[in-house]
Amino acid sequence: MANLALLERMKEQLFPHVLTPKNLANNFGVFRELVKHLEQIDPYVDVEPTCALEFINLLNSVHGWLLQSSGNANHLLEPLGRLNHICIVSYAHFKQKESSIQPIPTTSQQLVPSPKTKIDDADADKQKTTIGIITVLKHEFMPMEEVLTHSREREYQFAGRGYQFRIGEITSKFGGTHTVAVHQCNMGENSASTRATAMLALFPNIDIVFMTGIAGGIPFPVPPARSAEKHVRLGDIVISNIHGVVQYDFVKESQTFKEVRSSPIRPSSEWLDVVKKLEAGIEKSDFPWESILVDFLKKHTSYVRPSPDKDVLYGSDENSSIVPHPDDEHRREGQPRVFLGRIASSNTLLKNPFLRDRLRDEHDARAVEMETSGVADATWDHGKGYMAVRGICDYCDDHKNNIWQRYAGACAAAFTRALIEAKAPKSIS
Repeated sequence: MANLALLERMKEQLFPHVLTPKNLANNFGVFRELVKHLEQIDPYVDVEPTCALEFINLLNSVHGWLLQSSGNANHLLEPLGRLNHICIVSYAHFKQKESSIQPIPTTSQQLVPSPKTKIDDADADKQKTTIGIITVLKHEFMPMEEVLTHSREREYQFAGRGYQFRIGEITSKFGGTHTVAVHQCNMGENSASTRATAMLALFPNIDIVFMTGIAGGIPFPVPPARSAEKHVRLGDIVISNIHGVVQYDFVKESQTFKEVRSSPIRPSSEWLDVVKKLEAGIEKSDFPWESILVDFLKKHTSYVRPSPDKDVLYGSDENSSIVPHPDDEHRREGQPRVFLGRIASSNTLLKNPFLRDRLRDEHDARAVEMETSGVADATWDHGKGYMAVRGICDYCDDHKNNIWQRYAGACAAAFTRALIEAKAPKSIS
């Protein structure tokens, strides 16, 4: 019964003291000695139940102080949790024998929570997370949060401040799950780059960051005859292709012209392959994002698709006359069409149809937004990949409004989930 004597000695040394940092610090040696014998203790024999209850209360108080310490006591958190578990097992065994009732659960989670459970869960989420998603507006963040399962809030410290995330899972069709971290940043490339940097520093196993949300669409209503293949409309989805994003406000300017000097960073090759696989599935009438979108819209009716008469395209001329949309045999009524293409990005909120059309004609861009260039820079610096998924909510002109924003945000979230579902989870050693 040497181990029982050890516990009794710990009790004698610790219980008479007031729980102050100084007194606890003077008794750290007791805990270190305990670790040597912990595995040898039989919780069904060696621990007297009254002692066990006293230790449960004591250890929870000790644990609270350790969390507020400067960090030099973190190595004691695990042995404290293990001792707490042994005490709980012992007391549960005693009560079971005393009452002769059904067996009482004997794990720390089922009885008294281990003092280190929340710490372990938060740290485990950091290690398990392999995919990061950044949004900006509330109607981008909420749909993305809603399409996750087992969603929970987390806050982590980085560079002297806290960053909040929504952690959740997405099940892969290959089996297993992806653990995903969703974060909301401010508008603009600088904020997106800063938040992507923090995300990659906090989650060491993230290898892809998605920029998911809304964007302005670049229509193509003019000849040639195949313009419908490039004609982006409200409610459609644009995914960055191999050409990535062009930062169109990174320019060389003279008195007579502006030259875009951006060197686009390509998105993740690995995830582009998954996008191409989904694109190929369209040929077989396979649209997995649509069922995700339908389920979301059933629960959140304020995000439903606006009526077709709200999708009006105006010309770039001074008269701003209405321009008819080209016929498109591949467009399915009431559903978003998916485009892969270059995305134009800058810190400017674009309401200029002339510049919009130049981005189409000079860079073959399909959408315009304000963040992905910053995410691309941050991920490139860390040797990671990025991908942009954008729902189209306006045509970047003076008629810009908010009517399509909610639906567009839901479309982007639905496609992002479908894309993640279509890839096998990353193996973490």
